[in-house]
Amino acid sequence: MSENKTDGAGKKKVLIIDDDEMIRVTLKIALDYAGFKSLDSGDAAGARDLAEKSSPDVILLDLYMPGINGIEILKSLKAEKATARIPVIIFTGSGEVKDVMEGINAGAFDYIVKPVDSKLLVEKIRKALKVSPQP
Repeated sequence: MSENKTDGAGKKKVLIIDDDEMIRVTLKIALDYAGFKSLDSGDAAGARDLAEKSSPDVILLDLYMPGINGIEILKSLKAEKATARIPVIIFTGSGEVKDVMEGINAGAFDYIVKPVDSKLLVEKIRKALKVSPQP
């Protein structure tokens, strides 16, 4: 049985995981405008549960958050059957090569350095949706 991963209107779901509320609000506005349904979590620990329950099509993940960091969240998402195939785009303030490589090696689909143009972000999300495996 395949699960419909869109809301009733056929919009693809994007889960935003970032501890900065202003960034989450800004991203939600941009993604809603681009035709996506956006969900968000500022709580890194609860983000994994939300990802499992909501079955997003793409996840935007900050690397540096209080408590558990984004790489740990990414690794746990990739280790769970329910979330392993969801493309994760790291969305963070660090553009250091070591951080980029660590994210990609942990299973991230792509890596974006903040601040980013919303058109570029939407394009990267659409690219992730095109190459993500269908259930």
